[in-house]
Amino acid sequence: SGSAAGERTARRWPTAAIAVCAALLVTAGVLLAVLVPQLAGDDSSPAAQAAGPTLPPAATSEPATPEPATSEPEPAKSTPGKSDEVQGPREPASQPPVARPVTVAIPPLTGLDRKAATRAIRQAGLVPGLVAEVGSTQPVGRVLSSKPAAGAAVPRGSTVSLQVSAGVAVPAVAGMQRKAAESTLAEAGLKAGGVNRTCSDRPNGQVISSDPRAGTRVSGGTSVSLTLARHGSTVPGVVGRSEADGRAALADDGFRVRSRGKAVADESQVGTILSQSIAGGTCAEPQASIVIIVGVAAQTGPDQGEEPDPGEDL
Repeated sequence: SGSAAGERTARRWPTAAIAVCAALLVTAGVLLAVLVPQLAGDDSSPAAQAAGPTLPPAATSEPATPEPATSEPEPAKSTPGKSDEVQGPREPASQPPVARPVTVAIPPLTGLDRKAATRAIRQAGLVPGLVAEVGSTQPVGRVLSSKPAAGAAVPRGSTVSLQVSAGVAVPAVAGMQRKAAESTLAEAGLKAGGVNRTCSDRPNGQVISSDPRAGTRVSGGTSVSLTLARHGSTVPGVVGRSEADGRAALADDGFRVRSRGKAVADESQVGTILSQSIAGGTCAEPQASIVIIVGVAAQTGPDQGEEPDPGEDL
């Protein structure tokens, strides 16, 4: 019985295998029938392949009616070229030309004084602008340059700026000796003028002041006067004063005094100083000796002669 069961089992196995394979083939065919038309399109479907290729519709025997011809040509489409892009649209021929501004030439202004230059600018149809002062040996107020420069063509009504000379500043020479002061003036473009002297306690020949004074703006070549020191003191004028007053005034300024008598007929002149050896206002060295003449009453006896100075040995 055991061998019979084994034989039956062996006979059933090929039959089952064949059934499984057949089922797999059927399933694969169904899948191909569904998926292939979707991927390849309707033309690749089995129905389309069975129907065969699609033929175009048959032409009819009726002739086509021709369209009526028109004499008006179609407007040509304008295609912008390179020349149109560069030149742009043309202006209508009837448009008037654009008016250009009237130009004028800058007149020559260098060398004129400021007022004359301003007048020339206005006469040329221009407007005076800023005026800058620049240090120069040229005369004060003389035009050195203009902006724009002379000859330049500019629209009428333009502004013209000027540079004018501010002159030269007188240098400070006080405290210098005369030669050094004159050299400094020459370097500044100025000239040394007249020389005045005045009494001072400063060294002899030293510059006390200048005229024009330091810092003043003047034209180049201007003469500058110098005031020099004369070492000493100014002698006071004592003529007409009493002898006592005259002596005191001279002694206070550091001078030595000597007196002499002179007979006078006018009693009002007795005791009055008639003259002095160094005139009043003169600059004299300190401790200089000054002789004064004092009026005395006339006598019939011997001349009174010179009255000795109290500090002088007899």
